[in-house]
Amino acid sequence: MTLPVAGTSYGGGQTIAYAAIATDVEDGPLDGSAFTWQVDFHHDAHIHPFLPPTSGEQGGTFVIPSTGHTATDVWYRIHLTVRDSNGATDSIYRDVVPRVVALTVTTLPPGRPLLVDSQPVMAPHSFTSVEGVVHNIEAQNHSAGAVTYTFTGWSDGGEARHGIVTPAVDATYTASF
Repeated sequence: MTLPVAGTSYGGGQTIAYAAIATDVEDGPLDGSAFTWQVDFHHDAHIHPFLPPTSGEQGGTFVIPSTGHTATDVWYRIHLTVRDSNGATDSIYRDVVPRVVALTVTTLPPGRPLLVDSQPVMAPHSFTSVEGVVHNIEAQNHSAGAVTYTFTGWSDGGEARHGIVTPAVDATYTASF
């Protein structure tokens, strides 16, 4: 397998290329008709088929989604099986792992409730995310006792509810009330 190279990592929205060459003792160099590719998305302790078995090419590409799963205990496994003219096969795989960063949502004044991906959290709240994955953050007007907190803005200039694309470095988003 020539692509992706060992140690390749990914971010959401990224295109991953895969390719290989194969040679058989009797057949010599094998063309794309000998290749079958499959990509599986591993999440925690289970697997989701991502690209079904596909034959006929020595390579291809797929795009990592930027929405959907927001967990960081994920990776993609690219499987390749090559078959010679006698039906003998050999299989290999390559794992592609996510680039993970820390995100924090917080508030001014401190300790106010927020929503991250529609789930309530108390600020400050930190979590890890795969680079390029979209999260929705939301600050709502609310009351605590006799005090009413009115949202005035996010530090990134976003609306009260908006999507953020996980950057390549750790980041903090602050909601002001």
